[in-house]
Amino acid sequence: MRQRLVSAAAALMLWTAVSVSGAVADSASSQTGGFVTVPLTRLPPPPRPVNAEFCDHLAVEPHTAGGKVAKALGWVVTGEVSLGSLDVVSFVGGFEPGTSGSCQMTDGNVGLFDGDQLRWLVYSERDATSHIGTVQAFEKTAVRIWSGDFLPQPVVDMHIDTSGAVSLRKLATVERFCDGKASVPNIYGIPIAEARKELESAGWGPVLGILRDEPMDLRSEELKAAGIYEVQSCSGTGFGYCSFGYSGQFAELSVVTVGEGGASATPEVAGYDVSCIIPDAALVADKRIASIVAQDSNVAALIRLREDFHMIMGSEYGFPADAAQAWQSAVDEAFDAETVRDDYLAALAPALSPAVVETATAFNISDFRDQRDRISDALLSMNLDDPQQRASLEQEVAALPTDIARIAADLFKQYRGPESAETLVEGYLRAMYVAAAPYAGVESAQAWVEEAREEGFAEVYAENIFLVFATTLGRYSAETRSAYIEAISSSEYVTYEQQASIAFERAYNAAIERLERGFGD
Repeated sequence: MRQRLVSAAAALMLWTAVSVSGAVADSASSQTGGFVTVPLTRLPPPPRPVNAEFCDHLAVEPHTAGGKVAKALGWVVTGEVSLGSLDVVSFVGGFEPGTSGSCQMTDGNVGLFDGDQLRWLVYSERDATSHIGTVQAFEKTAVRIWSGDFLPQPVVDMHIDTSGAVSLRKLATVERFCDGKASVPNIYGIPIAEARKELESAGWGPVLGILRDEPMDLRSEELKAAGIYEVQSCSGTGFGYCSFGYSGQFAELSVVTVGEGGASATPEVAGYDVSCIIPDAALVADKRIASIVAQDSNVAALIRLREDFHMIMGSEYGFPADAAQAWQSAVDEAFDAETVRDDYLAALAPALSPAVVETATAFNISDFRDQRDRISDALLSMNLDDPQQRASLEQEVAALPTDIARIAADLFKQYRGPESAETLVEGYLRAMYVAAAPYAGVESAQAWVEEAREEGFAEVYAENIFLVFATTLGRYSAETRSAYIEAISSSEYVTYEQQASIAFERAYNAAIERLERGFGD
């Protein structure tokens, strides 16, 4: 009797736009995030005839027996997914046309059918913030339910266990692709400025979307000026879509945002698409990345940092000799050459697409690379703590033609020069604290670090790096400078420099963490 009451209550919900909250009290029903699952065996027709004019592009022709049942009753089927022994069918009872070909779907439900027999029904409560629009397969093991809004968003994930029991769960934190080799975090509905940080942590690197001399729309220009260089284009009408490109070791990722964002925010993610790279190409990329790293100056620069870290515990600061020796041993272990290289390679490899690898490889064997190495080696041998040597570089940069100075500043920012400088200084300050705390006490160590921070080391270090970068650009002959600038401004090469910078920071932070553990123990 109770089961019949449950079925009757669920049928009533369908007749009343499937939004009667609390109408089912049987233990067989379940509720998650405003969505309710109930057992149901008979599907009634929609509450009113469905007019799909202007919105018929959202309808699908059903292929499952359950989908055909829903269509025959007058519902409009919007999605079908087979999962286990059940067919999951989404269907709606109404549409509201909107702008730019969008439509809002109303009276949406999801039915789970065993052949043509309905077994379960999912509906949204009356006061739910989102209502059902369609369904899509999710990682081959679940079904993702999407809202019926003008701009659909995923709202809940559905799972079916081996016994046929249905459960609704919060959206998974990641979505996996390419046989599990690539994963995208749940970035729906968050500003692209925040989403790109999560994507970076997941191994996706931004791909420069608009080259320096290419025309761009106003919104793309604003986003690029804000440091979001991967913007590819923005629409000036409708929902204001913008597209952004990212690359990983096994896939390419395209992200779409909507809206303009607030005064201090960027547009929010509305969706994304992943294109897997064929496995053979990924294997080739692995070998070529190892070759790139073998020629990369970043690993050598990380290893050279040992000398700077050794000096933190110099005798001039009053540390005991045995403490200084223990510190140097801990530094050498933390910045072990093989470990640093492995960390750098592990961080860099997943972020480079085959096109980026090809570009970096070609540059490394070019005359441009040889010339740059000769110029930068001479500049890096200078002591920029010496006011005279630093002043000479400042004068050289100030004398650069305006267009060259602008290009240098733009590329330095695109290559993440300021971020890397800040990371290096903050890591050094962390090391200072680790060295001093056991001997001077926590408060004195903190004071020492804060005193160093107030001296503006990060800003000075960033300025020094830029001076070397800009001077290197200026010292190319006029005959080769244009071609050199073109080579290092390409989308693929900028992506390489960005990802190399990120990999450098990760390997560096890993070394600092080893130092904190090693010396602390």
